[in-house]
Amino acid sequence: MANAQLSIVQDRIDYESLIEEDRFDGSVYTAEQIFEDEFDRIWHRGWIYVGHESEVAEVGDYCLRQMGRVPTIMTRSDDGEVNLLLNRCPHRGNRVVNDQQGNSRNFQCAYHAWTFNNRGGLLGVPHPQGYGKNFDKSQFCMSKVPSVAIYRGFIFASLAESGTSFEDHLGA
Repeated sequence: MANAQLSIVQDRIDYESLIEEDRFDGSVYTAEQIFEDEFDRIWHRGWIYVGHESEVAEVGDYCLRQMGRVPTIMTRSDDGEVNLLLNRCPHRGNRVVNDQQGNSRNFQCAYHAWTFNNRGGLLGVPHPQGYGKNFDKSQFCMSKVPSVAIYRGFIFASLAESGTSFEDHLGA
């Protein structure tokens, strides 16, 4: 199986052609398309470990995490809940938080100074009159990671809005 060509059928890799009973073809570890499939099928769809509640023990505590290629903020909000927010401003897509960890009840995007609470809700924008009278702050919140579960203090999340439940993932 020395450096077999990737067998691609209908834009999908034929993974079975890369696996023998006692070994894998080396391209499993080096092929860019396999790497991309791993992000799509595992990191961006499945449940992954993100952190522990003790890392955001106090109200306002936050720390940055990567879910595959997606930058996120793990934070404890005023209501005591753990939140996972996408670290992107809904206005222009810039990162909102750059410090790896800290404590803050609010986050401010450095690009245009949009300010969010630590649940992701938009608190304010500079010069709000410039956005018109129909500007609705509730439509410009930071996005939340769609699926979050906490098991014995361990925080798991999935970027998929539907799919395998956390209980099924654990085999419970």
